[in-house]
Formats: sequence, structure tokens, C-alpha cells
Amino acid sequence: MSNNWELLQKKFEVAHARTGISAKEWCETQGLNYNSARRYIKVRKTAHDETAQRTAQNARKHSAQIRSAQYAQKADQKKVTRKNGHKQNDTPLQPQKNANEHDMGLGERDESGRFRPGHKISVGNAGNPNPSNSAEPGNARARKHGIYAKYFKEEELEKFDAAAIADLQDELELCRVRLQSGAEALAQCMSDIKNASSVKDRVSLYEAYARIDSGMASLTSRIESITRTLSGLRIDTVKVPHIVADTKRVENAARKLGLEADKISNEGKGDDTPVSQILDDIRAMGSDGLMSKQQ
Repeated sequence: MSNNWELLQKKFEVAHARTGISAKEWCETQGLNYNSARRYIKVRKTAHDETAQRTAQNARKHSAQIRSAQYAQKADQKKVTRKNGHKQNDTPLQPQKNANEHDMGLGERDESGRFRPGHKISVGNAGNPNPSNSAEPGNARARKHGIYAKYFKEEELEKFDAAAIADLQDELELCRVRLQSGAEALAQCMSDIKNASSVKDRVSLYEAYARIDSGMASLTSRIESITRTLSGLRIDTVKVPHIVADTKRVENAARKLGLEADKISNEGKGDDTPVSQILDDIRAMGSDGLMSKQQ
């Protein structure tokens, strides 16, 4: 029996995020052999874990930079004191391993870089006010099951998990299966009409036959609509590169026309109106624009 491991992995990720269940326990609840499924069903490393690890690394790096700056400042103070003729008997500062670990919080973090329960290092620390992966206003990616989940019972929320990974191809297959079931029900209804013993039963069966036939017509229309939509999406996928190329071609043509217009204007060929020709003729008369020369 073949399993859709990709679908099962997504279901496990949802259950693990909600309850923290392990892969082995989840496989047992689903009736799966863990030895066969463990190469497919596993806890993936999420972006949140990677972000937490990067944050811990940045914190350690920042602490090291602060200590280096402090050592450099103290060294400069010693040089200034010696230059002024003052003797200093202070021994050079040496960083202590335990103090460094305490500054960086290494003893309070787990292997993934997160603080362990009960730590006191980040107590009272507001954290980074401008995180690199902060959510924009109105972001709802972290919301579970969407806005309509409040209208359903808790045990029905798993339907949202399956709906989140469905697409139009799944809807098309469902409509075709329902159409086949309708055809079987229609044939059974016709057989019952032929074998009906009373007129009342036949009338009731004819009404059921009409409802089934109407439902099949609606399913046929739905199948045609989904098929057209899928075809349109495939056509759009093909058209997108052509649309991008056409847009670039129009932009380049407009840019070329603009450059040619600027070139003509810079060469003095842009002012070629009859008024300019008249002014040139008047200037060529030598009378400074006067109708007659002064005596």
C-alpha cells in the first residue's frame, strides 16, 4: 500500500506545531510503521529555529565586541597615564572564562541557542525593537486556521489543515467522483422506478430522479468551469514571459524616442516654426526690424 508521504509530512508538521508530538508517537496514532515512515516523517528545522540560532550568535558576537572595546579603552588610559609620568602597578586585565560565559549567556542556553527555563539574563530586557524579520501591520501568517475557525468546533479544525494544501485539481477530481456517484444513483433510481409496485412510489422515485439529474447537470457545469480556469492559468503561465518582454520593448522604445528628442533639441533643430523663420528674415534685412530707414 503506497502512502502520500508529502501529505503525511504536512499533517505531522501541523500536529507537531500544535501539540509538540514526536514523529514516533504520531505514526503510532496514525497506524503507520515508524521504521518504514521515519525516513519520510521527521521534524523539519523551521525558519523560527534558524532565526533564534542567528540571534544567539549575534548576541555572542556583540558581547565580544563590547569586551574588546573595553580592553582597548583601558589600554589607552594606561598609555596616557605613563605619558604624564605616573606609574601604574596595575596588572593587565585578563578575561575570565566564567565571566565571559556569563556575559554571553552560554551557560543559560541550550544547543539551539535559546535560553533555558528559569534563566535571569534577559529578564527586563525588551529585546530588539527593530527585528530583521518583523511582521508588517495586518500580517496574519501566524494565525491558526484563518478567520472562519471561530465558527467551527475544536474537533473540526483539522479540516482547515487539509483545505490549506488543496488546489483546483483536487476540486476537479472531487466533482468528477461525485458525478460518477450521481450516475450510479440515477441508474439505481431508474431500476427502482421500473420495479415500483404503486403509483405513489413511482412519483416519489421520479422526483428523486429529477433531483439527481439536476445535481448532475450542476456538477457538469462546475467541471467545465474548473477546467476552463485551469486552462486559463496554464495560458497565463505561458503568457507572462511574453507580457514581460513586450513591456520591456515598449519601455525601450519610449526611452529611445526620448533620447532622440533630447539630441534634436541639443543640436538646435527643435525650433523650426514659421515664426522663427520670420525672425531670421527680419534680422537679415539689416534695419533692426524697422519698416524704413531713418534719414
